[in-house]
Amino acid sequence: MVTPSYPPERCGIGDYAALLCEALAGQGVEVIVLTSSHLGTSSRGANPRVRSLMKGRSWFDAMRLLKSMRRGEVPIYHFQLGSARYRRRLFFPFLFIPIARVLGPRVKIVVTFHELPCSSLTKHPLKAIVRFVRVYASVLGADALVLVDETYRPKLGHISRRVESRLCRIIPIASNIPRSELALGDLKRLRVGFGIPYEVLLLSFFGFVNPAKGFESVLEVLGILVGRGVQVQLLVLAELSHRDPYQQALLTRIESEGLGKYIRILGYTDAATVANCLAMSDGCLLPFVEGATPKSGTLQAAMSQGILTVTTSRHGQGYVEELNVFYAAPGDVEAMVAAVQRFGRCRSRSAASALPAWPVVAAEHLKLYEQLVS
Repeated sequence: MVTPSYPPERCGIGDYAALLCEALAGQGVEVIVLTSSHLGTSSRGANPRVRSLMKGRSWFDAMRLLKSMRRGEVPIYHFQLGSARYRRRLFFPFLFIPIARVLGPRVKIVVTFHELPCSSLTKHPLKAIVRFVRVYASVLGADALVLVDETYRPKLGHISRRVESRLCRIIPIASNIPRSELALGDLKRLRVGFGIPYEVLLLSFFGFVNPAKGFESVLEVLGILVGRGVQVQLLVLAELSHRDPYQQALLTRIESEGLGKYIRILGYTDAATVANCLAMSDGCLLPFVEGATPKSGTLQAAMSQGILTVTTSRHGQGYVEELNVFYAAPGDVEAMVAAVQRFGRCRSRSAASALPAWPVVAAEHLKLYEQLVS
């Protein structure tokens, strides 16, 4: 498994790779993780075995990886690709993949696309060309493709007709956060420990805070509820740092609008704590600017707790009772406010069972691997 990041680094793709590797190892697959060491990941044994083979993302690191592939230690090399970690990279890993396929013919290459870095040719022609080359080169060098979102396949087809000649599987992600094991009584006591009475409407937000996540809408919802006299608190299970210009602007807004006393920022915490804090909430706000997608791990994390999850969609709005999810149009803050006031504190036992589980995700990958090597 070749991944740009791996725990303890904080990264959604790294968490995904770790959970997938652990699930594969649990099904009898020997997994070797090849990742970078410059972000704090160290080599370790057992299965999955982690090798911090690369110091960064330079030509030298690519050559180390190519040397490993040419030795033919394992039959399959699986690359996890996302645009954020490689924003300024063209050669490695994108152009490296077709080169490795030619120079390392004894191995099979699988590529997972976590994002498709597409942009408008009219607004940013150079960036669009570079991103086109990235995707095209990755498809060109792959023996098989894994897509985490079914909408990616037609988009890839427009970029390269070679998609049709590759093994291609749509395998949804599972939640990076486990379901809380605390009973309802324990969750109530946890709230008391946080100093949040039951009569207070406790909302939560989870995930990396960046412009795509719509945190501004979260603050608008909170401000409207406060203005209407609702007893409300917001639990932010994320980092808001003065070092990040976007997050600094949000902190300034919180202070200027007097919302600080209604917000508790926990920063980054372990997965079990995140699960428990989500589970004790009356509702989780995830107002994605472009609408939620099946590849959203934060959405699955909230849904798996059975709490009300308020998110956004461009394809349909309203409340889905069996999932305990309310879909609002992106930016429709009033609909979000109405949802938390009407459905807050509702819980669903069936929401978690409707979501993919890591053993199932791993089994689908194993089928692909077996088909590829046979």
